Amino acid sequence: MSKFDIAGMNLKEWAFIVLMLNLTLITAMVVVSFIIAIQNGQTIEITGGINMDQMVVVVISIAAVATVLVSQQLAAKTIAAAQTD
Repeated sequence: MSKFDIAGMNLKEWAFIVLMLNLTLITAMVVVSFIIAIQNGQTIEITGGINMDQMVVVVISIAAVATVLVSQQLAAKTIAAAQTD
């Protein structure tokens, strides 16, 4: 079985990069929103509410990374078991 490799990185590394990019994008969106609001002289009220769209992106990203890690672990165990036979 060939190993997944794009630009010298394996699937686990790419999944981690995608997750970090998603989290960075969400953080940047919040920061830009605050900067624009402050520049326009608006008051910023923090009510503790959470934007569900952003939370869904984070949860889906974490689930995708977990799926990749589990599938790679299962594939590695299957290959190891096949080689010992």
